[in-house]
Amino acid sequence: MTPHKVDLPPPARRLVLFVGDGLRADKLYQLYQHENNSGIYTRATFLRDIILNHGTWGVSHTRVPTESRPGHVAIIAGFYEDVSAVTKGWKMNPVEFDSVFNQSKHTWSFGSPDILPMFAEGASDSERVDTFMYGHESENFAEDATELDTWVFNKFAQLLSNATSNIKLYQQLHDDKIVVFLHLLGLDTNGHAYGPHSKEYLDNIKVVDDGIYNTIQLIDEFYENDGKTAYIFTSDHGMSNRGNHGDGHPDNTRTPIVAWGAGINKPNKAHPTGHDEFSVDWQLNNIQRNDILQADIAPLMASLIGINYPVNSVGELPLKYLNNTLLFKAQSVFVNAKEILEQYQVKYESKKQTKLMFRPFTPLNNSTHSPEAFINDIRHLIDIEKYAEAEALCKILISLCLEGLRYFQTYDWFMLRSIVTSGYIGWIIYSLKFTLKEYVLNSNAQSIVAVEKGEDITLVVLGGLLIVVTGCISLWCNSNFSVGSHINGRNMTIFQVGLIVLSIIVVYDTTNKLKDKAGLPFLNQIIAWIILVISTATPFVYGLGKQHYFQRLTTITLAFAPLFVLLSISYEVLFYYFLTITLMIWHQIEHLLFISSHPKSTLSHKVQTRKLEIEDIRIALIFLFFINVAFFGTGNIASLSSFSLQSVYRLTTIFDPFLMGALLIFKILIPFFIVSSVFGIINKSLNLSPFSLFLLVLSTSDIMTLNFFYLVRDYGSWLEIGTTISHFVIRRR
Repeated sequence: MTPHKVDLPPPARRLVLFVGDGLRADKLYQLYQHENNSGIYTRATFLRDIILNHGTWGVSHTRVPTESRPGHVAIIAGFYEDVSAVTKGWKMNPVEFDSVFNQSKHTWSFGSPDILPMFAEGASDSERVDTFMYGHESENFAEDATELDTWVFNKFAQLLSNATSNIKLYQQLHDDKIVVFLHLLGLDTNGHAYGPHSKEYLDNIKVVDDGIYNTIQLIDEFYENDGKTAYIFTSDHGMSNRGNHGDGHPDNTRTPIVAWGAGINKPNKAHPTGHDEFSVDWQLNNIQRNDILQADIAPLMASLIGINYPVNSVGELPLKYLNNTLLFKAQSVFVNAKEILEQYQVKYESKKQTKLMFRPFTPLNNSTHSPEAFINDIRHLIDIEKYAEAEALCKILISLCLEGLRYFQTYDWFMLRSIVTSGYIGWIIYSLKFTLKEYVLNSNAQSIVAVEKGEDITLVVLGGLLIVVTGCISLWCNSNFSVGSHINGRNMTIFQVGLIVLSIIVVYDTTNKLKDKAGLPFLNQIIAWIILVISTATPFVYGLGKQHYFQRLTTITLAFAPLFVLLSISYEVLFYYFLTITLMIWHQIEHLLFISSHPKSTLSHKVQTRKLEIEDIRIALIFLFFINVAFFGTGNIASLSSFSLQSVYRLTTIFDPFLMGALLIFKILIPFFIVSSVFGIINKSLNLSPFSLFLLVLSTSDIMTLNFFYLVRDYGSWLEIGTTISHFVIRRR
């Protein structure tokens, strides 16, 4: 694409970007009461002084999903990344993209190995972006994470110190169009571990504030107070009261932005507009609050140091932050509009060349509102020095281009949905026809061989103990439902109950240790992993095809109980207990109803496969109900986006998205597996062909699948997107 930058001298030679990962706007700006009630104070003394006397501030409104990767992409690249980025574990890039770092002459970045590599890997010149990262093992949720931020500040100070003896580094640092990025992960880590109201989180704000102050002193000394450094402090996302993020709650979408230094406006105390109920208690009402969208930060940074706007940026330059001439501002927003217009035109040409009956975007496809007309009118207004009118027209063009981009992004939806709909309708017709033919009309049918929750350890222990009691009861009933050796079955049940008891003890002890900030005990961690592996493997290595159906079901439910205990933080174990009990009751009811309506089948020595009957639809519908209850009872695919990590702290506290995600998904799928096991047992005990009830369910669920297919969203938080996908997938499966 064409380079886009202003042909006027930029106000700054260098830019320093601070990102306090996971910092809520209100937690930075609000005032706090002293413990002795002697008055109020701020946790961020230096940044508040900047707001009051030196810079421009406001709230940066993020877009969901409110996660670290999309937040940093929006800040540094200026666009809102597609949710498919989650398939790369929030680190690597699904597709390469341009960024402020890529457009700079050189960027030095310091911080987390989960964020820095995606901008270094995407740089057109691999030597243009230097990264200084601590190891993954440092991201430990069981330890005080302020050390992560201290490490970043110290590493940057060391870089400046090294420059005094390294001529090449000294020259690079004194070049223009350079960027320094300090990624401060401590707030996010402490927020996940202790919550945003905790002492650890609030103390971390002071650590960040002090670190920024000391860093500014070092920079001023290094550059001899040349006044050519611009500073921006912001956050990638906020933090909910429970210590997680991901959805569109205002606590997650409202982040701070404070800008000061070269090219940045001073505080506007003459017209202190922009305030609402959110900022009423911050005691900043005498200073104008300038809110922006998160993607607007990228063009702001590019404008300050005079580099090309990132080619993928959809951010709108926040002119209220700029301290420059009217000509510079008008040209800057004009370049901003042309850069977004070029993205629109690329999409326009791409669709036009590949579609037979192309339908253009009407608002930008007429004589008065064509791209050419807009560009000519804006250029003319700038030439005759009507800068305000030019800026207003640029904003209109930007808005229309963004609408056009969305139009072309969804251009093929009607065709794709029509194809998928036709496929589902065809399959529904075929499967119903096959089911009716094979299992209703054919008298010679033959058998075919083939949320939101906080931590409550009391509920976890209670649920575990109820499962233990149920296991003990099953020991008493074991002799009535044994096939083969009664002793072997009894010993296995005792072994499984013992594992559940051990898992309860480990969870209780580990939770207390974590609350006391003693970290995850190594012995507890080893025992937890051993329990998980052994218990989960039990139903696959013992009794397969050799147990009575009741005994087999008991083995399966007891096998997965320790995993639920280990990975639960609240009601989930109780849910698992009541689900398994309810399913067993359901099976007994269906079995009794079958006996009462088919008494002859119980007298026959030869079990004959029977045909489907109208009342069997009831079983299919009840199965669909239990599938929904099981799948959404303890969370679903969408719940992973809320990023509540307490569930895995008994097994690991080192941040590893794939391991943690795998454990959570495994936990989510277990109730689904239990329901399917009971459904299979019911199918067999009612003398039905193995696939008859399954095909009946499939035909019924496909009708619902079509409905939920049209409700799938590709925008919003991962929680919202994941919920729509979960609804669709569960019906499809």
